[in-house]
Amino acid sequence: MGELHLEVSVERLRQENRLEIERKQQKVSYRESITKKLENVEAQYKKQSGGSGHFARIWINFEPNEGKGFEFVDKTSGQGMDKKKGEVEEVRKGLEEAMSFGLLLNYSLLDLKAILIKGQRHEVDTKPGDFKNAAILALRGDGMEERKKRIQELGVALLEPIMQVEIIVPRDYMGDVLADLGSRRAMIENTEEKEGAVYINGEIPLKEILSYSVTLRQLTKGRGEYSMHLIRYQKVPENVLEEILKEEKLRL
Repeated sequence: MGELHLEVSVERLRQENRLEIERKQQKVSYRESITKKLENVEAQYKKQSGGSGHFARIWINFEPNEGKGFEFVDKTSGQGMDKKKGEVEEVRKGLEEAMSFGLLLNYSLLDLKAILIKGQRHEVDTKPGDFKNAAILALRGDGMEERKKRIQELGVALLEPIMQVEIIVPRDYMGDVLADLGSRRAMIENTEEKEGAVYINGEIPLKEILSYSVTLRQLTKGRGEYSMHLIRYQKVPENVLEEILKEEKLRL
């Protein structure tokens, strides 16, 4: 749904249903990934408050896994963990939960390989869920200072959605539209003329094309149209990253 259609729909809901509707600014759904290998990470989850407590400790390696999603490898060979009680599976689930929150700006973390080396349990204190909590601590750290350290150690990067876009404009407006796209970090793949209209195809970061329908209407006097779809996530360039971090931290 384009912005114009959205405006019409919102106004109709207000008038016909007497609804109070709050429109919020569109936001980009970023992702995160790691760029560095980190080996022999030790994480311990321990709580003691009289009587039996909680305890689990793991040693784990993290590696980038570009384009392959999340991969969990168990190399414990039964060391210090009870597989029958699902303790190895708890580690996997804990990592998946930690990845859903990311480290940098709370966006999902993609493409991680985790290799569980060994674990340590306590016959009395280890309870269901303790190894899951240890896994969360292994990836995200315990508290803000540890998380900042982990971000540096893993080289956490911010990924932005890249869109495949097709824009159709009258030939007379092609120059203005191409110039505008150039200012939006677009990569033009080809242009093709058909029956007086120019079809422009390329890739563009979603951040740069939010609210684009308004701009396109202005540039083409309402005679342009476009469509887009997600093709991949890509590391944000350093010269853009600082701006995004400021925007996101203000939002948070």
